[in-house]
Amino acid sequence: MKQAEQEAMKGTLKDLCDSYVANMWRQKKKSARQVETCLARYVLKPFPTLAATKAAEITAGDIVSILKRMIENGITTTSNRVRSYLHTAFEYGIRSDNDPLHQVEQAQYFLLDHNPVSAVPRQPSFERVRERYLDHSEIKALWFDFGKAMTRRSPVYGLMIRFMFATAGNRPEQLSHCRWSDIDFNKRIFSFIDSKGKDGKPKKRVMPLTNRAVKILEQAKMFSGSSDWVFSVSNDKPIRVSTLANRLEDYCDYLESDKKRPEQAERFTAKDIRRTVTNLLIECGIPREQRFLLQSREDGSVESKHYDQSDRLAEKRVAIEKYDALLEAILYP
Repeated sequence: MKQAEQEAMKGTLKDLCDSYVANMWRQKKKSARQVETCLARYVLKPFPTLAATKAAEITAGDIVSILKRMIENGITTTSNRVRSYLHTAFEYGIRSDNDPLHQVEQAQYFLLDHNPVSAVPRQPSFERVRERYLDHSEIKALWFDFGKAMTRRSPVYGLMIRFMFATAGNRPEQLSHCRWSDIDFNKRIFSFIDSKGKDGKPKKRVMPLTNRAVKILEQAKMFSGSSDWVFSVSNDKPIRVSTLANRLEDYCDYLESDKKRPEQAERFTAKDIRRTVTNLLIECGIPREQRFLLQSREDGSVESKHYDQSDRLAEKRVAIEKYDALLEAILYP
């Protein structure tokens, strides 16, 4: 290819971001929408000149300018996320020049000889590790009072939160995408695709259902039984995790307005519910390996990564029944 032709085909920073996000959508990455929104909001729209600059001409100084603006506006933790997205986008661009599928689909080159984001450090001080978890009284209040606080909202959100507790704190991103076809009431199991993990390869997880979980699903059927999705408000799509987060924000507002939240207690999120359940699993003496099985975590072992492909349902059932006994004692002391 002649140099002039190659120069004309060189993609801009916007082209690089768009191509990277398109690849995420193609791979059905659940974070694709979040990445697309962040890059548009913090990179492409506020920096139109950089967006139109050839990706190969972007410097570390340009990346600093983007992140500096965010930090000056008080956007700290998200600035680390945007840095990570840009770094991965440039790594993708370096590979795409040698990817025949990319050339067939877009006939575009970036001609990157280095990643300008690599020279820009992330800010560890912006990453605050949360330690928030709900105590027994807060768990009981959330279980019984969430619906009272959300009288103008669909009961599906409250059922989703209860299901998170009843299924040992599995991630809301995974549970929200469960379909009714993923539920086997006869075998008392449900399954979902876990896209988390170090290798990034989606894995099918099979989890046991307790009597409590089954009752929650039976209630959900009254509201979303005509939908493909277990937890759906509009019937044509599952509830969004971001909307669930908003409902939890509303609940925290309700606690504050009615002065039902202890002054020393922080607000909490869906991730804090997962952490809460982890603490409950520890409280009732469930070993680490079984905790990881119930919460679909990778324990980092060679066995987990390469050899342990069974569902290990018998172990999970014993562990979750022990956990459910503690949950019963919390809800009905």
